[in-house]
Amino acid sequence: AVFLTHMHRDHVAGIALDIVQKYLAEDTPIFCSQPTAAGLIHQLEDQINFSEARKNKGYDETSPYGDLNVFETRLRLQPFNQPRIIELVPDRIWFYPHPVGHIRGACGYVFVVKDGNATVKFMAPGDVSCHDQVSTRGVQPLPKIYAPDILMYRDGTNDAEDLAQGTCEATFWQREMQRLGQLAQKCHNENKWLFGPTFAVDRLPAFAQTIANLDLPVYIFSPSAYRLWQRMESPEGFWCDSDCPVRGGERITLFRDWHDMFCGDPAAVTATSGMGHGPAAFLLWNFLSMENAVVATLGFAAYNTNNYNLKRVKRGEKVKLQVPHSKGTDETVEVLVRAELEHFRPTGHSLRETSAQWTEEVLRYSQFKEPMVGLSHGTTSGFNWAQKRLLGFNIFRADRKEDRKVQLL
Repeated sequence: AVFLTHMHRDHVAGIALDIVQKYLAEDTPIFCSQPTAAGLIHQLEDQINFSEARKNKGYDETSPYGDLNVFETRLRLQPFNQPRIIELVPDRIWFYPHPVGHIRGACGYVFVVKDGNATVKFMAPGDVSCHDQVSTRGVQPLPKIYAPDILMYRDGTNDAEDLAQGTCEATFWQREMQRLGQLAQKCHNENKWLFGPTFAVDRLPAFAQTIANLDLPVYIFSPSAYRLWQRMESPEGFWCDSDCPVRGGERITLFRDWHDMFCGDPAAVTATSGMGHGPAAFLLWNFLSMENAVVATLGFAAYNTNNYNLKRVKRGEKVKLQVPHSKGTDETVEVLVRAELEHFRPTGHSLRETSAQWTEEVLRYSQFKEPMVGLSHGTTSGFNWAQKRLLGFNIFRADRKEDRKVQLL
């Protein structure tokens, strides 16, 4: 069986790889939440088209992905619309999918494994958010009966810095979106452009709808993300009581050619790529060189990405961007920053102290004196912080070679 935690491409595209398809049986079930199933083909189509474009431009000799039409006929999706216990192997293995925030439809899996007289429960949580977002509530408490003994890995994306900056974490996301709305109003009053590349599913609607709710115009340059947003608002886009609809959209304009938006008056603009790459890089290239523009980075930015580099530059300095080249490769361009820069932190991952508290709560009923916790999806400095903070746990880490092969005996 295949288990999908959520629909972000780096978590689902692998199932369409030729090498993976080769080893999957025709009747392999793919378990996921209803929203993940609804958005899956959109995400796979985007990834395969991107790979094909690189191949056609001579960058890759072959595409590692198979034919999507053939793959669709083989898909044996087993979506669930509510958290419930599901038997996988009769009288031996069960699993329980649990909502974990992060994005719409994200879930972690608690596996219940019976071996003779012993029963062990371990959790693969996926990416976790402990705070509410625009359409997704933060992770909910696990029913005690499904509380795991082992946390296979822990989402440590925000371990390396205290994003809350000493403020109350419970309202962190909401405060950041309010601040974003205030900036959009200021840009509108001063006849300036506001551009912010975002992740799809939750943050693109959050950015766009926050500004549209102020009766201000918003442009979206991302047909696939807009299509996915509409899909998430359909009946297939909800899987439990924690999901909320994103209403409105009347003042949101979709552009397929980013040149067209510059024919109108300055407005707020968003495009997908939370790290500032792909089509969003062309917009960064343009907006950064404009004096009547504000460029906002939104959320976590991985090392050596465009958004990461922008966090380390000031107005009047030069910054290097990675921009798609006509041959399919990325080329490095240097831009003199004339635009104002703003940095927002509406993350879809747990803030580090809240995440540590969640880890302790999840493993509170473990049958082991030192419950096992894997540290992954983060940085070495973040893992160091978490290991010092999580006392009394048997820690294994993704950055430690000897820990990469852990046997549960």
